[in-house]
Amino acid sequence: MLQWKMHVQDAMFTPPFPDKTAFHNLIDSLGVYQGLFRNNAYLELYSRYQTRIWPSVNHEKTYQDLFAFLEESVRQEERPQFSLFQEQALACPETLAGSFSFSHPVSSDLSQVGISMRRSPWGMHVIFSPGKNRSAVQQMLSTTEKVCWKTLWHGLEPWFSEEEIERLATELIRTIPEGLARGALFYRETYAPARAGVSQTLVYEFKKDKWQRTVLDEELLPPSLKTQAYRRKDELILRTNVFIGSTLPLFRIDIPYRTLEEFGLHPFRDFLSDYSVRSVRLASGFTSDLFRFATFWQNETYQVEGLATIASVLFPEDPLSLVVLPIWNVTENALQDIRRATRLSDPLFFDRDKGLGLLLLRDCPIENAQSVVSPNLGKKLSIPVDLPLTVRDFLESR
Repeated sequence: MLQWKMHVQDAMFTPPFPDKTAFHNLIDSLGVYQGLFRNNAYLELYSRYQTRIWPSVNHEKTYQDLFAFLEESVRQEERPQFSLFQEQALACPETLAGSFSFSHPVSSDLSQVGISMRRSPWGMHVIFSPGKNRSAVQQMLSTTEKVCWKTLWHGLEPWFSEEEIERLATELIRTIPEGLARGALFYRETYAPARAGVSQTLVYEFKKDKWQRTVLDEELLPPSLKTQAYRRKDELILRTNVFIGSTLPLFRIDIPYRTLEEFGLHPFRDFLSDYSVRSVRLASGFTSDLFRFATFWQNETYQVEGLATIASVLFPEDPLSLVVLPIWNVTENALQDIRRATRLSDPLFFDRDKGLGLLLLRDCPIENAQSVVSPNLGKKLSIPVDLPLTVRDFLESR
C-alpha cells in the first residue's frame, strides 16, 4: 500500500500510475513524517502518518497553516526561538532545521519534534522527526544530511510531470464547448513504471454525466501528426492532435463527423487554437523538463531566444535542419492574422524590437516552403514574407 496522500489542485485526476518505489525510498531514507508544499502553497503530498503530529493535516493546508499549527504547539518558553525559525523558513531557504518541545504531545515519544525543511524543485519539503528528548531528535535530523537528495528528487520527477499533464487535461475538459463535449474522446500516452517503458493510452470521456478517465485496451489508429478519419461502429470519426503552444502534441481528440458538421469546422479550429495559447500560458509556470519550451512564451508568442529549444521538441533528431519563415513589419495586431493564416502545428516567434515574426515549419522541406508555403502566406498577409531558411542558417546570421 502506498503510504502517501496525494492531491493535485486544479486537476480532475491525479497521476495514473504513481511509482511506489520513489515514494517508498523517501520514507526509507527520511522517515514516515513528511510532506511537500506545492509551490510553497498547498500540501500536495504527505505521508499518512503525518496525522500523529499534525492531527488536522489535509490537502487544503498551506505553508502558512503549518506555522500556525507549530506556533500553537511549541512550548511558551521556546516561542522566541520558534519565531526566528519561522521567519527564516518563510523565506524558503535551501535548507533549515530546528528542534522544539511540544506543549501537549499526543504521546511521550512526540514531546520533542525536530523540523527539517529543504527546497525541492516543486516547493518546500518538510520532515518531522519526533522523539522523547532533544538528543534523540538531533540524531534523527542529522540523518537527513546523509541522503542523496538528487536521487530522491529524480525519482519524483515522473509523478510531477504527470501531475502537470493532468492539469492541462483538466484545462482541456473545462474549456471544450458544450456542443463538442458529449461526443468527444481525448487520448494521451503515459508510462507505468511496472511496464518498463511501454506506453499506455489513457482516454478521457464524458459519460454518465461526468468526465471519466480509463486505460484504453486497444488503439484503433497509430499515432500521427496528421488529421485522420476512421469508422467506429457505423459512425465516421475525425481525429486530430491538440497542441500545447503549437509545439507539443500532448493530446489527441476524436470527434464524430456529424457533431463537427453541426458545430462547424471554423469554431472547432478556433477552440483548438485558443486552447493552444491557453495551455502554453499555463505550462510556462511548470517545472518539468517536458514543458521547458513553454518558459519562452511571452505576450502571446515565443521569444526568438527559444527557437533552438522549441525546434528540438518538433524534430529532436536534427532540430537545426527545420525551416523558418521570416515575416517582416509585424505588429502586435498582425499576430492574430498570422495565426489564422497558418497551421496550428507551427510555432510563431516574435522579435518586437525588429518587428520580425518567425514561423517554425513542422515537417516541411525547404523546397516546399519556397514553392508553396511562402507564396501562399504572402497572398494572405499584407506584410512582407521573406524567403525561408533553416534554423541553423538563421541562428548563424544573428
